[in-house]
Amino acid sequence: MREVNKKPSFKIVMLISKFFPAVGGTEAQAMALSRALIRNGHDVKILTSRLPGTESFETVQDIPVHRISPHRNFLTSILFIIRGFLHVAFARPRIDIVHAHLFYSPSILASLCGILLRKKTISKLGRSGADGDVRRNLATLAGRIKLSIFKRSINLFIAVNEEIRDELLSIGVPQGRIQMIPNGVDTETFCPAAPAEKEKLKSTNSIPFSPCALYLGRLIPRKRIHYLIPMWAKVVEKFPDAGLMIVGDGEMRGTLEALVRKLGIARRVCFTGVVMNPVDYLRCADVFILPSETEGISNSLLQAMSCAVPVVVAKNSGADALIDDERNGFIIDVEKADETRKIIERLLASESLRAEIGEGARKTILERYSIQSVAKEYEKVYCELLKDDV
Repeated sequence: MREVNKKPSFKIVMLISKFFPAVGGTEAQAMALSRALIRNGHDVKILTSRLPGTESFETVQDIPVHRISPHRNFLTSILFIIRGFLHVAFARPRIDIVHAHLFYSPSILASLCGILLRKKTISKLGRSGADGDVRRNLATLAGRIKLSIFKRSINLFIAVNEEIRDELLSIGVPQGRIQMIPNGVDTETFCPAAPAEKEKLKSTNSIPFSPCALYLGRLIPRKRIHYLIPMWAKVVEKFPDAGLMIVGDGEMRGTLEALVRKLGIARRVCFTGVVMNPVDYLRCADVFILPSETEGISNSLLQAMSCAVPVVVAKNSGADALIDDERNGFIIDVEKADETRKIIERLLASESLRAEIGEGARKTILERYSIQSVAKEYEKVYCELLKDDV
């Protein structure tokens, strides 16, 4: 008997400049989406650059990863494009979709695959604003040429928020070639911890603070941690047992550590550096703080909300999409230090308020941002792109 309405299976190659053990937001999203698609029966592999200490081919969490060039400079980016094109060309019958992440060499490679190999192509943008995919390219002649090529050769653009969509429209990308799909989070891994489990996780990970506030991300200027630390110095005057965990690394770490010492709060702030799997830190946090100037949809914010941690987030495009103020989180203006400090203190003072806001955060994620639901949205996109080839 012939099977009816069989779910289609797609062969997808993901293009990304860096991948695990790199731990940025783009890498985390590519990992989570690839794993979800593989679990749904699709054939997914990743083409990326080769970081020091990695193999040219390996399987990472069930995902085949081909590292086709070093990650160093402009010349190695060209090498990535050339080798990537040859890889796709030789594997052409076994590839349905070429899915690029960000408007860098992966999208250039995807454009070539679309133009010369007639492959269906997708480019996902990660961030809006001055440092985002569109405006950063608009600032240079080479970038404007890239955008012109992308507009002509990429079949579909993925925007994770409305601001990215509007930026694409502003450079002439038709509405019909833009799809809004948010970032997603693995809600089974990033799940709430009961109070007793939180304390156990703190002990296991040598976290001496209770209550514990958390920042997770890169230590770079646009993340605005330099606003948070002086604010925290005043918080601990009222909550002397509270502590701030700063998980991540970046160019500002030395400056931030010096600021902590200058303010005399070194015992109340802990810098961990990069943590490959931060799930324990998120699950045991009592408050999550994200003072970033711009975001797409922050991975760490999604993860914290999925863990039912109350979030305090600077107003930006990513926060606008996620947060219903005072229902599933708090939106702040970090330049208004006193107002922000009072919100943090309200949360630190009230376990019931933390539970209420955290419950609302978890509900939001389960309804709209689980990686399972995001993967289904991509499956619909792939099916629509390929229907003309059937």
